[in-house]
Amino acid sequence: MKLKWIVAGIALAAIAACKSVVPLPSPWATYIQTKQPGSVWLTRTNHSVVRVDGPRVFNDTIVGAVQGQYAEVPISDVVRMSAVEKDKTKTILAATVGGVATAAALVVIFQGQGSSGGIPTPTGPGGTCDPDTPCGPGN
Repeated sequence: MKLKWIVAGIALAAIAACKSVVPLPSPWATYIQTKQPGSVWLTRTNHSVVRVDGPRVFNDTIVGAVQGQYAEVPISDVVRMSAVEKDKTKTILAATVGGVATAAALVVIFQGQGSSGGIPTPTGPGGTCDPDTPCGPGN
């Protein structure tokens, strides 16, 4: 039961590790039109930060949903824009950590389950086969 929770935690961490919130270069209108992000975070001239879901650009205005309500934000009121993007470095790191964790789990799971030589071979006095007694593998 605990193993399922550990695996679920590792999977969730790996998925989250593959993305980052990054500042976007200007022109922001071009980014929104070409990338069509699901959400962006706008830092306005008054230093407030708003999350805009489903952003689109019309003329010089960003429109979308802010806390579920339709909103319009003039691009001239935006001093910074951020969005969630894929992060290749974090993805590689997460895959490496996941691989090491999987290998370690397999070692722990299978530790001690190996063979200790199988069926013992009959031996005579002194630990050797008696020439008159069949012994050894296949006999």
